[in-house]
Amino acid sequence: MKILPLLLGQFHVNDQGEFSRLSPKSPPGGLSMGVQPFLIVTQNDLILIDLGVELGEFTQPLILKVLDEYGYEPSQITKILLSHLHKDHVMGLGYFTAEGFKPNFENAEIFVQKRALDQALSKVSSSYIQPLLEVLKTSNQVVFLDSDQGWISKEIYFEVSGGHTQFHQEFWIMSQNQTLFFGGDNLPQYSFWRRKLAYKIDYDGKKASELREFWKLEAEKKSWTVLFYHDLKRPIVQL
Repeated sequence: MKILPLLLGQFHVNDQGEFSRLSPKSPPGGLSMGVQPFLIVTQNDLILIDLGVELGEFTQPLILKVLDEYGYEPSQITKILLSHLHKDHVMGLGYFTAEGFKPNFENAEIFVQKRALDQALSKVSSSYIQPLLEVLKTSNQVVFLDSDQGWISKEIYFEVSGGHTQFHQEFWIMSQNQTLFFGGDNLPQYSFWRRKLAYKIDYDGKKASELREFWKLEAEKKSWTVLFYHDLKRPIVQL
């Protein structure tokens, strides 16, 4: 199994949830974070876990640019796993043109928690991009997950835990005697292992903080390889 962190950059997020490149001129306040989807190559699939942000800086979408640097084509991707639907995790799905929506990964199945989509569509929030949610609602690429846990394939397991969002889900990928764990924003950075933390935008900060500690203990006990979506320095920790 091959694990490739697709670092899209380091970003500043203001209080309105707007993303920009982090620089010395970034305004005070807000959050600073890396954004880093992962490409997992197994014997059966090429899997993307979450899809990052887009700032309209390049003619080529950011995630496709980084994939190309690794030598992979978007047509090779077979599965996309989405932990939740906040915009910094889904913007790499594709882009809108005068003719409509253009998907970046036309051959991939996209696994979405149905209850998370229903909830996101029912509210107006700067955390979501409503036109992208509408695309997911009707796309024939989407496979809806509507249970609290289960198997996507013989290699991929999911579990809905809540915390950061009400229907946030975690993923395990098991191949060649190795178990990968992706906690999304319930375990976004390695620093969250060292002290109990909650995001300002966590749906349930208490539960999210407890989950971060729980997943740490489980990972240590079961020797998982842990992936950190928002960590620049330690995107992968193997226990």
